[in-house]
Amino acid sequence: MTDLMTRYRGADGPLRFINEMMHLADGRSVGEAMRNDPWVERDVLRPIFERVKGLPRYRLVYIEEGRGSWKSGGAAAVCATEAVLYPSTDIVVCAADTDQASIVADNLKGYLARNPHLAATFVVRKDQFEVPSRGSRIRIISSDAPSAWGLGGTHKRFRIHCDELTVWPKDDLWVALSSATGKVPDTQIVIWTNAGFDPDPDRSWQWRVRQVAEHEDWGYLYSAPGIVASWITEEWQQQMRSLLPGPAYARVVENQWVTDQGDFVTRQQLRRCIDLDWEPQARGDARFRYFAGCDLGLSRDLTAMAVVHIDDDRNVRLDELLTWKGTRTDPVSIEEIERALIDAHQRYPGLRLLIDPWQMKGSIPRLAQAGLSAKEFNFSASSRSRLFQTLYSSITNATLRLFPGRALENEIVSLRVTPSAGGWRVDHTASGFDDRVTALSMALLQAVESMRQPDFVITGLEILHQVSPNKPESAGTAWFPG
Repeated sequence: MTDLMTRYRGADGPLRFINEMMHLADGRSVGEAMRNDPWVERDVLRPIFERVKGLPRYRLVYIEEGRGSWKSGGAAAVCATEAVLYPSTDIVVCAADTDQASIVADNLKGYLARNPHLAATFVVRKDQFEVPSRGSRIRIISSDAPSAWGLGGTHKRFRIHCDELTVWPKDDLWVALSSATGKVPDTQIVIWTNAGFDPDPDRSWQWRVRQVAEHEDWGYLYSAPGIVASWITEEWQQQMRSLLPGPAYARVVENQWVTDQGDFVTRQQLRRCIDLDWEPQARGDARFRYFAGCDLGLSRDLTAMAVVHIDDDRNVRLDELLTWKGTRTDPVSIEEIERALIDAHQRYPGLRLLIDPWQMKGSIPRLAQAGLSAKEFNFSASSRSRLFQTLYSSITNATLRLFPGRALENEIVSLRVTPSAGGWRVDHTASGFDDRVTALSMALLQAVESMRQPDFVITGLEILHQVSPNKPESAGTAWFPG
């Protein structure tokens, strides 16, 4: 340890430490890898380590870059450097969720595995990395952790690194972390994130934080002007254009703030699916095939049921959308939902149902006794991906027809595409719901998949429509891995 302290002392010591001691997965040192990218040192690392009278020049550093720009890797490198070179340093790394937190931890473990001399200074205990000889530590938590109150104040130096702040579900953890910075003078917050949603200080607390970093003397903002990393290839960019909706690509790859609430589809795209002459239906028509989806939420979330049918133009039309809202003291009754589903079966001939089995597993036999064809839909990363792939394709191709309804429209437009350990995830905002969307997507999935079957008959006509099960819906379909 002593030789490291001697070798890397001075103002440029931390930069040289990262360049020489951190090695990437391909074996190159960070310094070798970044020779074609001087912006990494100039615009990212140097402002973080800059000191004035022994304290950070910038107490708030906001780094805003697109996907693949070494944000999690950079955070891990800075944290390891701080822990090794500076005694009594307490570092807390907070990510959007446990999946994202594991990415930061994996980067740290990778740096240690590829440099035995560096690894010898650390003791690793799950998500805590300690440097006993320096009395320093790195702890990794997620924004869904129970509490962050009480952090800080135990060491001479306190560092907070926030990973992907713009997709944190709410601001309570940010309040706890930022308010802990008054306990010791040598404190700094570093934010590593993509561009976010809705650049309006009245609606986005992350945008307010960004403005502070941009305008205060003690703050620093680096917002990459698009794709700046030399290692990001055009081939990868093209893959991401195919995988992601346009607004999501602009946000997570090109680092542009989304001007609406979410980035799954735009309101303009959704408006093409709104049929102003269509209205909720009371019952079905024997000429058509009907499908329903039911997403259950007994107290905190909504319970929603959607009914759709395939019309003569091979569009999927929403016929009915019902919701129930319970509370902790007065949750939605399972029996009430069962009665509503049976009633829908009586009003829509041949109705087929996909149902959330959570707390309704026992309902399926009872629904079957009433003549309703019901199947479980088990939610997982891959099954949710199927739902939202189908919804996205149906909206962007305008093959989904909806009656006007502000609640459903707002849910769809506010959907967000966020990175996860397995790829990308579609979810709602912290203050919103996606239960109507989920129920609609469950019904829509059945309808779309039924049209792929070889025995599909165009409604009202005795003409067989042969569709290969492997044939994609259109060249515009986007796929969300995991």
